[in-house]
Amino acid sequence: MPYVEDGPDGPRWVTKAGVAMGIPGAVGSVGAPFVPGQNYRVDKMAETGLYEAGKRGERRPGDPHLRIKEMEKDGVDAEIIFGILGVASRVQDHEAANEMLRIYTTGSRISAATIPTGRSASRACRMAISPRR
Repeated sequence: MPYVEDGPDGPRWVTKAGVAMGIPGAVGSVGAPFVPGQNYRVDKMAETGLYEAGKRGERRPGDPHLRIKEMEKDGVDAEIIFGILGVASRVQDHEAANEMLRIYTTGSRISAATIPTGRSASRACRMAISPRR
């Protein structure tokens, strides 16, 4: 499983294979630091304080109660969340990737149970690569 270690820019996720998975509260599935002016969509998210909140440990996209507040602020009635396949494919460890997907799928079911009916739906994630490879 990925674990947290101290890196040059603070704590970061790393795998047993040495793959850097990124920093907490960062941009996209690669966990890159926010760089103003690099991506319009990311700049718009930064204007809401998303990345500053992430640095404080506030997980607005991941916490179902905070996510509903974000949806209301943005005028979004419902959403479908497609999962973490990009992250799982970078781990380079089939057993760890399958466990990450199991945890994600379990967590999304728990989150869905706390959100008002019809506001959010998650897709279960399953590995596309056989763990026997």
